[in-house]
Amino acid sequence: MKRSILLVAILCVLITSCSREKTFDAAGYVKSTLDAVYHKEYAEYAKIQGISEKEARKIFEQDFKERINLEFDGVDRISQEEIQKYAALKSKIDKLAKYDVLESEKTKDSDYTVKIQIEPSNIYQTLEQSATDVSNEKITQGIEETEPGVFAAVLTESLQRSIDGNKYGEKTIIEVIVTKENANSYILEESQMAKIREALFPNI
Repeated sequence: MKRSILLVAILCVLITSCSREKTFDAAGYVKSTLDAVYHKEYAEYAKIQGISEKEARKIFEQDFKERINLEFDGVDRISQEEIQKYAALKSKIDKLAKYDVLESEKTKDSDYTVKIQIEPSNIYQTLEQSATDVSNEKITQGIEETEPGVFAAVLTESLQRSIDGNKYGEKTIIEVIVTKENANSYILEESQMAKIREALFPNI
């Protein structure tokens, strides 16, 4: 009799454990995504998505490459080597992203709102002035803007100057939405990634 009661009790615990909905760590998901996009850290994202770190790296590196190529679509005054130098600088900028993912809260629609504390970089706010300064220096040196390599030189030197002079603004907190796609799937949509990007790097 005692054994029967014990078995029933154990079964009740097991059934409750199995039927309890798995808690989705929205804050952890957002942090792992941002770490992968900006800091090139893929381990946690791979773990959450159930893929290998190599697969995660491939996803984000391919996305980064496509975004860089899109920037130069139709531009014929720059070589592949120069584009690679530009890409390396853009990667440096990404790594300057400063954020701290705070708490998350589930909404009535079963989505999640996630708070992120951000320290905005002024890189893109100073880039126009950096480009003007570099261009004027080239002109003073007697270098024509139409000469081969000048366009790329102005572009990369301007970026480097803004990187070297990077400063952060006051901390601010934004909220993003992690959207529920189906019973076991959530996504940080591109509109939300754009919101984060604009907060990290104003005037991007």
